[in-house]
Amino acid sequence: MGKKRKKGKCAKNAQNSEGGTYIEEENVIHAPHVLIINRGHLPSRLMELIKNTRSIFEPYTSSKLKVRSSNTFKDFVSIAGTFHIHHIISFSMTETAYNMRICRVPHGPTLFFKLIGATLAREVDQLIRKPIKDQVSESEIEIDGPENQIVLPQNISGKGNIKSHQSAIRLVEMGPRISLKLIKIEDGLCQGKVIYHHYIKKSPDELSRLEEIHRKKRKLKLLKTNNKLKLKRKIGSKKNSSFNSAKKRKKEIGIP
Repeated sequence: MGKKRKKGKCAKNAQNSEGGTYIEEENVIHAPHVLIINRGHLPSRLMELIKNTRSIFEPYTSSKLKVRSSNTFKDFVSIAGTFHIHHIISFSMTETAYNMRICRVPHGPTLFFKLIGATLAREVDQLIRKPIKDQVSESEIEIDGPENQIVLPQNISGKGNIKSHQSAIRLVEMGPRISLKLIKIEDGLCQGKVIYHHYIKKSPDELSRLEEIHRKKRKLKLLKTNNKLKLKRKIGSKKNSSFNSAKKRKKEIGIP
């Protein structure tokens, strides 16, 4: 037999002392979560941007999620309720552009963006460590003052960081920086009425006709859903009736 593999430090920290299972805090479990995914094969730089974006939403996202080519968008929507996912952010690529889509699940709306430019977290870190005068704005420079003084609730590593003493804090940009252009808004989940389109403008008459088409589609969808529910109830009722009849016959002939 091979040598038993030891658990690493991260694996041990992810277990509790009693059951050996990961325990997530209650406020984290029930908080709104966001799922950040890629659609199709993307270049390494864009995949790194996805990783950076996930780090922004921690712990309210799955940082190490691996999307398989067989996964469809519906697969992620189907698990949204179980994992308290309220939004899905997806990155994709066409022949001419990189795109980002933000969806409110389960009913929309959906915002479609074109990715204009991005600075990765590691590149932002390099700019902060070695600032170039022309690239660092006044908003990126913090000066110590009363507004950034706090009383420490506990001892913290570092010179002079003692419990109950005042210490200055500074916000440091972590990145990434993303520049986006809003292209389209749909009122449903990746479908439905187009509320806004950057390139296509419609007249009031055209908008009225489209609204009527979408109204009929919603009505038809609701009708289909109701018919499916009625069919399920009917099948369930027949099964219960057959079961009760069989049970009654067994009782009449003395079978327990």
